[in-house]
Amino acid sequence: MLRERLLEHALDGLFSDILRGETETGIKRWYPARHKWRSDVYSAMAEWPYKSEIGEALWRGLLDEEEQNQRAAAEAIAKNFGGEAAIGDRLLRLLLTPAEPDITAHALHALCLGWPKEPRLPQALREARQTADWTLRLIAIIHRVKRQEHDARDRESLLEFATNRYYRGWRWREDAVETLVTGWPNDREIKKTALKSIATRWADEGPMSWEFAGPILMRGFSQDDEVAAAIAVLFRHQDHPGHHLGLNVDWTPLIESFAGHPLLRDAVDDWLEKKGEERLFWNYQCCLISKSQ
Repeated sequence: MLRERLLEHALDGLFSDILRGETETGIKRWYPARHKWRSDVYSAMAEWPYKSEIGEALWRGLLDEEEQNQRAAAEAIAKNFGGEAAIGDRLLRLLLTPAEPDITAHALHALCLGWPKEPRLPQALREARQTADWTLRLIAIIHRVKRQEHDARDRESLLEFATNRYYRGWRWREDAVETLVTGWPNDREIKKTALKSIATRWADEGPMSWEFAGPILMRGFSQDDEVAAAIAVLFRHQDHPGHHLGLNVDWTPLIESFAGHPLLRDAVDDWLEKKGEERLFWNYQCCLISKSQ
């Protein structure tokens, strides 16, 4: 609604002798988004030879309405133009100009990737991690951890996001998991919270949702005996143990983290035997986990 009103006011410029020319020029640059999802295009452009035309196309992607497109464009800008002072200054101006949260968030993402030594970044990240918008907050925390500038407040924000009560920022869920386990490796409290969460009856009943708890345990506590024992309990008592780990049909993360663990072998094999006719679908992945014949 706000954007529609702003568009109405912008088009009023056609009736102004002073603004008519500028408005007409702006309209000529508008074009319909016939293909909504263009992230692959922007990602491919990161590999193209350096040209100013590419920079302008990527800049439009940064201002896109779809978060996937914005992220791909931001990362392509950083890869193709990283370190170039003029582009860095342009991103900084965008970052400091009032804009929609997604635009601010991805401008910050591009700046952190391509201009990590920008002296104003630490302050910008501290301020962004306090915002109410979860996409912007997560991006700030992710980069604070990469820069090793994180603190306990960042940890608490990530754990709050892991409750899965927030729609905003969900596309950064995997990044949030990675940030939590790399920023606070082998954290006993995080492990305890995740174990409690995968044991609940419903996905969002515990202190973490299954979509966070499972990946945290698999990514951060590979081959851990206590985690393996908890997963074995799921195979003993649940028809769909993968759901409790945030997995659907692809169990690759579980295979990569706990393949061959002795506490899982019998539980996985017994679960597979109970699946009956369904076993053909799960046979291959279960064998990779249990390492049995």
